[in-house]
Amino acid sequence: MRVKEQYQLPTVLQDELIALEEYFAEHESKITAVGECGLDKRFKESIDQQLEVFDFQLELAKQYNKPVVIHSVKQHHLVQERLKQAKVDRGIVHGFSGNYQQAKALVDTGMKLGIGGVITRPTAEPTRDAIAKLPLDSIVLETDAPDMPLYGMISEINSPQYIPHIFKYLVKIRNENASILAEAIWRNSNQVFAIN
Repeated sequence: MRVKEQYQLPTVLQDELIALEEYFAEHESKITAVGECGLDKRFKESIDQQLEVFDFQLELAKQYNKPVVIHSVKQHHLVQERLKQAKVDRGIVHGFSGNYQQAKALVDTGMKLGIGGVITRPTAEPTRDAIAKLPLDSIVLETDAPDMPLYGMISEINSPQYIPHIFKYLVKIRNENASILAEAIWRNSNQVFAIN
């Protein structure tokens, strides 16, 4: 891959991508996934750069057969398009917040959805509805610590210690047996990261 020929990016950013590519080449066996990578609409002025960097990271994931951990803020449609184009079909869209159509489109690319504290918020009804309808093999659990605290803990720093609370919400939302749900989440996580 020739970063300088393929991507029209500032030199500093090109240098970082070259360093990332070299790091992968030297340490591939120690790398579990590519990410956090993706697109964030809050930074509109840099969307072209975001797309080029995301495409580059997807190419690395494909080249080294690694899953991706995706950050997507109000760009689910573009993320889905890029995943399809790159033929990357293993990873997690972390901290998923969106509706059923968005969730299904991402899951249809092979991604799992990372379910975290957002499901506890009163405004997250579309996300809860999506999670209730999705196949069991499409979800994993996360905190996104120290970000995305549970509702009612907004002033607190999030922590992995809150996973049991998120899990309880998930059991209610899906109306599933807790042990079946826990086993599925474990299996899904192992599948994404190729853990036997």
